[in-house]
Parts: sequence; C-alpha cells; structure tokens
Amino acid sequence: MRKTFSYNIAAALLAIICLSCTQEDIPVYDLADSAVKFQHKSEQFSLRGETESRISLKIKLDLFGPVCDHDRQIKVEVVDSSYNNAVQGSDFEIVEAVVPAGELSGRIVIDVKMVTIDNPTKVTTLAIRTGADFQHLVSEANVCRVTWSDEYMRPSNAWAWQSWYYFFGPCYSKAYHKLLVEVLGEEIEHSGYSNGAKNDPDTDYRVLTWWYAQAGQFYEFVKAHDAAHPDDPYMHSDDFETYTNYQTPVGQGVKPDRIPTILSTINSN
Repeated sequence: MRKTFSYNIAAALLAIICLSCTQEDIPVYDLADSAVKFQHKSEQFSLRGETESRISLKIKLDLFGPVCDHDRQIKVEVVDSSYNNAVQGSDFEIVEAVVPAGELSGRIVIDVKMVTIDNPTKVTTLAIRTGADFQHLVSEANVCRVTWSDEYMRPSNAWAWQSWYYFFGPCYSKAYHKLLVEVLGEEIEHSGYSNGAKNDPDTDYRVLTWWYAQAGQFYEFVKAHDAAHPDDPYMHSDDFETYTNYQTPVGQGVKPDRIPTILSTINSN
C-alpha cells in the first residue's frame, strides 16, 4: 500500500494555533507512517586494495518520519534481475537492515566474499518490503542494484561523486577514475563539498576553493600530457558515459559513438 504525505498551509497554521491554546503535542508524523528508501537506484563498491576474505558494505537509506527511541528493523529481500550473478549465502549475506534509535537515516549492511580474478565483479538486487516497523513503501525508491568489484568503480560515496560531477565533469569511466586517483590521491574518492558531506562521518568535507584547485590541477596535468604526447592522449575506457544528472545510475548514461579523450570531457575552469 502506498501512502502519500502532503501538507496544507492552512492546516499548519491551525495546528500552531491549537498548540498555543492547548499546550498539547501535535505530531507532524505518526510513527506508524514512517518509511525508508534507497538513496540511489544503484550502488557501486570498489574492493581494490582489500586484503580481507570478507568485506562489509554499507548501503545508506533515507528515513521519512520521526526519530524513535528504539532500533527499527527493515525488511529486505533479494529479487530476481538479469544483472544478478551473486548468490546469497555464498557470495554475500545481509547482516543488518536497521534505522538505529535516535537517528534520521538507516542502513543495510551486507558482508561480501572477496571477488576472484575469474569473477571480478558481483551484482545483486535488493528490495525493501513492508514489515512490522515500516508499513509503507516509497514508490520507485525501494529497489537498488548493488555491485562490488576489485576494479575501479564510480564512487560509492555519494557526496564524492556529486563533487566529481560538478567540478571535474558530468562523466565517468574507469580509466578516468584511475587517472584522478593517480594525480590527486585517494582522498578524492571520499571527499565532498556540500552540507551533506559536512554532516557525513564517512566523508571528508572540503571547501569550494579546495575543489576548484583540484579541478584546475587535474585539467592542467591532462592538458600538458596531451600536448607533449599528441599521438597518445589520455583516453576514457570503453565503459565511458555522460550523465544529465549526478543521480543517474551507472549504465543509464549516454554512451558516445566514439570513446573521447579525457581532456575533451573535463572542466577547464
């Protein structure tokens, strides 16, 4: 059952008047109306450099509703998809799906088995279902494709990817990612500029001037290389895509007829 929440200005004013008269608490949301949703339709996690046999991946969820004084469990299932090649119970386990007490966000944690050379990329598709603590679904935001690989992948840190999109260019490829890390360091994969990044303990907040400096340094590096090697410019790999929005999932961007140079797709200012 889908439930839509809306607010009316007149009703809000009436609530304020009633509150001032009766001194009673008037809730904006009832706890039973709460729902959770995936932040993105797809999540990608790079395991490169990992040495453990099993790794925990955290998928963040948005909460609609009030905080609660106890943990609320989220019902999650694996659903069929043509993309899936990971087997639950063998390649991964869902170990936690919860909105912790006192928090305005939730998480799903899955433990994944380290991938192999023969099978470097694994995919599963998760769906949020109605349950005892969350009896409503957010339409079109309850399914997420989760991918993990030992190769470069578009950053799983949403604030970092948002920053890449705006400061470097609205595109992605593994070759481009690799070059960014080589030139600017791995901190570029978990840094962001927005208020969301500032409030996220998993993200290093960087001011706008830092981002402009990084973008300028990267552009000048690629430009100098291509000028010195006109027959061998830095090129995107064949997974290259451009996006009209930073929230567009991997695989749903625009692919060109010919793979472009990296220089031609990054911002010059």
